[in-house]
Amino acid sequence: MPYTMPRKLGSAAVALSSLILGLAGGAVSPTAQAASGPLVIAYPGGPRTLNPWLAYDLTSDAMILNTYDQLITYARVKVNGQTQGTLNAFAPMLAERWTSNAQKTVYTFYLRHNARFSNGDPLTAADVVWTYDHGMKANGNLSFLASEAAIRSVQEVNPYEVRITLAHPDPMFLPIIAMYPFSILDSKVESHQPASWNDTHMLGSGPYMLQSLDPASQAVFVLNPHYWGPKPHYSEVILKFITDPSVRQQLVLGGSVGVALNLSPLALQTMAHNPAVTEHTNLSETVVYFGMNESDPPFNNVLVRQALAYAVPYSTLIQQVMYGQAAPMDSVVPIGMPTHTGAGFVYRYDLAKARALLAKAGYPHGFTFTFTLDASRPDWVQDANLLQASFAKIGVNMKIVQMADAQFQTALAARKMQAFISSWDSFVNDPGYHLGFLMAGGMQTNAANYNNPTVNKLLAQAEFDPNTAQRNAIYARIQRIVNQQAPWLYLYQYKTTVVTARGVSGYVFYPDTLIRFFLFS
Repeated sequence: MPYTMPRKLGSAAVALSSLILGLAGGAVSPTAQAASGPLVIAYPGGPRTLNPWLAYDLTSDAMILNTYDQLITYARVKVNGQTQGTLNAFAPMLAERWTSNAQKTVYTFYLRHNARFSNGDPLTAADVVWTYDHGMKANGNLSFLASEAAIRSVQEVNPYEVRITLAHPDPMFLPIIAMYPFSILDSKVESHQPASWNDTHMLGSGPYMLQSLDPASQAVFVLNPHYWGPKPHYSEVILKFITDPSVRQQLVLGGSVGVALNLSPLALQTMAHNPAVTEHTNLSETVVYFGMNESDPPFNNVLVRQALAYAVPYSTLIQQVMYGQAAPMDSVVPIGMPTHTGAGFVYRYDLAKARALLAKAGYPHGFTFTFTLDASRPDWVQDANLLQASFAKIGVNMKIVQMADAQFQTALAARKMQAFISSWDSFVNDPGYHLGFLMAGGMQTNAANYNNPTVNKLLAQAEFDPNTAQRNAIYARIQRIVNQQAPWLYLYQYKTTVVTARGVSGYVFYPDTLIRFFLFS
């Protein structure tokens, strides 16, 4: 699924310090007081919906995370001395603590007694049960993810105790319920509203509440007067929706915007040493790849795919297209996700090796194929031009057909394009989730139509394996197989950079790349 819904889970992926900063919701320290405002954040676009069950764009997701609470949240850890969020450990939020049975099939969550929604309604177990029950029946993110987490039932034990029973042990359960689709709603209000109410209204128990919204221009947030946790530093936060990245750049340089997102790689390079701003750069888990349809000759020939893997100018793409705002890939599983390994990745830019493999595959003079390009993505356009030029040097003619984004997404879902560039950012930071969507035979999101019986069998074997070491070993083996068979040409893994103006501090990177603006000071 390109750049939309799926995002993240896991068991430990990078070397993390054992220090878990278990602040509920990642809230600021108790010594911080609500003070100055407003903090202005420049986003590239407005929200598509405010409904936690339906949202999937970065603006909507961030608005939800700062307005609603979940039962638990992702913890903060120290990585090389720097505080970061992790998707691999958890901290209390609405649940002060939780327990499970030995089989990991029954979890009990003990709710804090002082949580209230922004309208003053107390938050109780009835709200949790209502949210989960109705969310699982709706057609949206929560229902899909609840099935992935094997949730069978949610019961109220008493007003401050909730029991969740799973159909079977599932290592994705805790990581999934920490996500924003599992934001707890006020059943006393929601039960009397139509399903469409949440598209334009927000009623949560988080640190901020939505005061006003113009989807074309801005959203204004103020403090939730009933918030159970420490008050954020900024009493008012304004999200400005500015489509032109050069305008966002100028506003943050001038100081009228405190935080700017999604600036161009070239702009970030030119601003890198400007004292007026600070760039916070981290590696995201979004991968960009060149897909080759295995059901469409000549890409059903593994030697052809391997040959093209030797014709990718890897460093040129990163330096001349992304200006260093990306990292090289050596696996379908991104760096930062549990079990990532580059084992079996042997490809480098070697045109002689590429020609030799083409000859061995039966194409000594090359071949012609059709490549479909999403013309709305500037870096993909540049990637395509560089790849076209490089492939021509080994006799391979890449005919580029451009499409608008909506048309491209439709074609991608149909899985009939011969070759294409796309990206993926898994909703759950788990290799089983990630590989299942991208490499399992027959999946609609497997746009390259890769179908390997051994990989399919291994994915099924590892899916619910409670033995973490055994499960991880299986996913490492799958990566070696995929690297050898090269259904994708790896282009790069995006970095994400948030720019803050002088005087704005407190930014904390989370691998889901969403902004927790209640942390800023």
